[in-house]
Amino acid sequence: MTTGLLKKLIAGDRAALAFAITLVETQSKSKRALATELVQEATKVSTRSTCLRIAMTGAPGAGKSCLLERVGMELIKRGKKVAVLAIDPSSPTTKGSLLGDKTRMTELSRQLNAFVRPSPTNGWLGGVTRATGEATLFCELAGYDVIFVETVGVGQSEAAVSHVTDCCTMVLSPNAGDELQAMKRGVMELCDFFLVNKCDGDLVPSANRLKSELLSASKFMAKRRGHWSPVVKCVSANSGLNVSEYLDEMLDFHKNELDSGRLHHLRRQQKLEALRQILKENILEHFRSQSREVCEQVQSEILSDRMSVSGAAQIVLDDYYSKLTVERTEGFV
Repeated sequence: MTTGLLKKLIAGDRAALAFAITLVETQSKSKRALATELVQEATKVSTRSTCLRIAMTGAPGAGKSCLLERVGMELIKRGKKVAVLAIDPSSPTTKGSLLGDKTRMTELSRQLNAFVRPSPTNGWLGGVTRATGEATLFCELAGYDVIFVETVGVGQSEAAVSHVTDCCTMVLSPNAGDELQAMKRGVMELCDFFLVNKCDGDLVPSANRLKSELLSASKFMAKRRGHWSPVVKCVSANSGLNVSEYLDEMLDFHKNELDSGRLHHLRRQQKLEALRQILKENILEHFRSQSREVCEQVQSEILSDRMSVSGAAQIVLDDYYSKLTVERTEGFV
């Protein structure tokens, strides 16, 4: 099954691409083996990638989706194939997601050379999903030249998006409050481009003022790349102001990273980070399965104030380590 699906992926079949992403996003344990096999085969046939992966982050209401549609349409006019992986937050109560990003990119969604895919976070932190890395791999195999990852929103944990993309663009909105104080500085230091959106009409003075603040703040922020100073631009998703200029600089940036070998080095580091994340996830699952009973036992002790939280945690850990020792001993017998 995976061989046939892989062939359709390489042929650029959008239905196959959507199915492949659904497969790696599944929570079903019975389908994980199939998803792992597909990713393994895809990794073997993929050559050194030259596509551009861009993270698009920003506060809710900054206009990321509208700006993405404008940027995507401009790229299609330039003969590029564009994929958008839009990450939607999942409700901590119902576990559901709206997945409504396509409704804000209706024109781009209809293009044959575009692929727009909303995905739920399913509780995964970092502004991305557990399968975002695999989704970008599949988009590359399907022949997409530029892949955007639209994150959930601004937050310090969104630094994880840098592990699956080549560069980061932050979209800001004028008159949204004290943006420089409200946003986490750690995320800003990961950004290569700052776009002050909605620079039209009465908001032009506010947009220019925010641009000046960003330029001043960027002088005091630690640089993610020693050879690159973040670019700050005022843009408008409505009028298209400076969208073409932003793309010119973005594509030049990508070419320089590719020609210098820095992009290849970054991708290698990202693979190691992906390995660490997968190991962390699986170790945590193993811990939960092995320690479920003792966890339930200490919970009542905590709730009745007969045991401290740290003391209960130590009991659970001691129980887990003792089981590991027994497993190793039995393995040698």
